Amino acid sequence: MSATHQHHVEDCPSCGTVYKGKYCYHCGEKVFHPSDLGLKKFASQTVDVFTHFDSKFLRSLKYLMFYPGYLVKAFISGARVKYAKPMQVFVLANLIFYFFTHIIGARDYTPNLGDQHYGGISVYAPLHWLEKVDDWSVNYIDNLTNWKQEHLALSNAKMMRAFDENCWIYSKTLIILLIPLFALTAWAFFSKRFKYFGGAVVFGIYFVSFQIITYSIISIFVYQWHINVYQPFEWLFFKTPLSYISHLLFLGTFEFDNMLLWVPYLYFAFQKVQKGSPWVTLPLSFLTGKIIYFLTFVLYKKLLIVLTLLMMHHK
Repeated sequence: MSATHQHHVEDCPSCGTVYKGKYCYHCGEKVFHPSDLGLKKFASQTVDVFTHFDSKFLRSLKYLMFYPGYLVKAFISGARVKYAKPMQVFVLANLIFYFFTHIIGARDYTPNLGDQHYGGISVYAPLHWLEKVDDWSVNYIDNLTNWKQEHLALSNAKMMRAFDENCWIYSKTLIILLIPLFALTAWAFFSKRFKYFGGAVVFGIYFVSFQIITYSIISIFVYQWHINVYQPFEWLFFKTPLSYISHLLFLGTFEFDNMLLWVPYLYFAFQKVQKGSPWVTLPLSFLTGKIIYFLTFVLYKKLLIVLTLLMMHHK
């Protein structure tokens, strides 16, 4: 081997592959030069990391909120460099959710001790036969609550206070549990549009992110400024002849308010992933929204109550 050839050939320090160009084609490691250790170079790289990340997130946020399904389609097709990774979007969305709900005091995603008695799968007419399942879950949580209270030797007031303090924190972190639940729902109805289950998981990540960001924004109007942004729609669908249909389709105004945002978003997202018949996508999107509502405000809340009780420790 010639001296000239030896001078230009270097091995990647990370994987040992021979460099060809400025980056290792095997692991992506950049060719190192001693000048990279200089303070000026380090400072410029640090600034570039933050500005590059911010531009990715802002771009991803734009598509997440205003172009349903765009990021899912881009990810599963392999176009990923220009956008923040799905879990990065979720983490930052969760920070927004945590910050706004903490400042404002919005608690729609945080159950109270005793909420296990409200809602259930049997409240839906076609599933009334599952009433025993709801009764079992209520009895289980009631028994767990009594056992925990006795174990910690707390009065009713102190038990309620301790539960609220713990559940308030867990409701912000354990919301990640909704991702696999949403993914399974999307996969159940639209498996042909996702080549692999991982695509449905990505969809679940982005939809949970959209869900908690929109909730955070709307909470400012509802809880901070006391402006019911849904009031015109509630009047139209529940105070006019349309109410006959609305009461058949929705359990109440709270479910309607959430579905008002979710169903159109789901419809356009599923159509973006892979265009299908609108007459098939629309009812399936509505059904998906109904299931997501149950998962979010019934199943998730009951899981939170159980997990909070199990993890509670008396100080």
